[in-house]
Amino acid sequence: HLYITPNKENVGGTAYFGAQCRTSELYSYGDYGVSLKNLSEVGTKTSFFTYIGNDDNKAREGIEIIFSGSDPNIVTFNYYLKGNGEHKYSYDLNFDSSKEFLNYGFRWTSESIIYFVDEKPIYITNKSPSNKARIYLNNYTESNSIIGWIDKPSEEIKNDALVEWVSYKAID
Repeated sequence: HLYITPNKENVGGTAYFGAQCRTSELYSYGDYGVSLKNLSEVGTKTSFFTYIGNDDNKAREGIEIIFSGSDPNIVTFNYYLKGNGEHKYSYDLNFDSSKEFLNYGFRWTSESIIYFVDEKPIYITNKSPSNKARIYLNNYTESNSIIGWIDKPSEEIKNDALVEWVSYKAID
C-alpha cells in the first residue's frame, strides 16, 4: 500500500504526507516492471521510476511511468537526460487503471527506452539515460515544492495505490 495521509499538524505547509519507497542499490540497463493499481483521486499522482541526481541538478537522469489521479485512463511516460525532463508521452489506456492490477514497465538500453503496458510495447525513444539509478515507487499530492504542477485535492483522500510486485532483470 502506498498511502497518502492527512498532515494534521501542517508540517511543512502541506495538507498531506505521501508515500515513497526506493532501492538503496543503483541499477542500469535492463527490464523494469511493476504491477499496480494507481490512486484515482483528484490531486494525486502515482509513479514508478528510476532516478539519480537532485531536482535542481543538471545531471538529473531517470525514466518515469506516471499516473494522474485526475485522469486514471491516462499513463504518462517520460525520461530525464542531463536535467531535461521534457520528453513526455501520454497514452490513453481506455479504462480506469485504478480498478484492477495491470503490469507496466520499460526496457532500458544504451540506445533507447521501450515502454510497455501488459507486455505490449507502447512507446519507444531514441535516447536514454546513461547513469545508474535507484528504483522508486511513490504516491503523492500537492506540496509547497510542486504547487501548480499537480491539481489541488478537492476533498479528503480516502484510498491508496496498491503494488503487487516490482521486478528488475539486467540485460547486456
